[in-house]
Amino acid sequence: MGLFQDRKQAALEKALRVGDLEKFQLAFKNGARADAPVRRSHYTIFETACNTRGRHEFISACFNENLTNPDPRRKNNPVTHEYPIHLAAVPRSTEEVRSCTWDRLF
Repeated sequence: MGLFQDRKQAALEKALRVGDLEKFQLAFKNGARADAPVRRSHYTIFETACNTRGRHEFISACFNENLTNPDPRRKNNPVTHEYPIHLAAVPRSTEEVRSCTWDRLF
């Protein structure tokens, strides 16, 4: 990743961390990627959103902006072997789990 892309990703990570949905969406518009790994973590931005209580709108924003095929809900993490639905269940929030389920597509 180049310096410019690193800044885009850093803006996306920060927006998720502080709960700023508007800046999160802006970072996507500027080219940040939800399937890129979070710095110093085994998880992607999308997986981190799934694993963070109160971030169901961020999960939805990932789908609305720029996630590509294959569907990230079908992909397990290569390091932890968890699927996003497992991560969403950790904070025990029904909104995060619902955001990761298949019925959101239809």
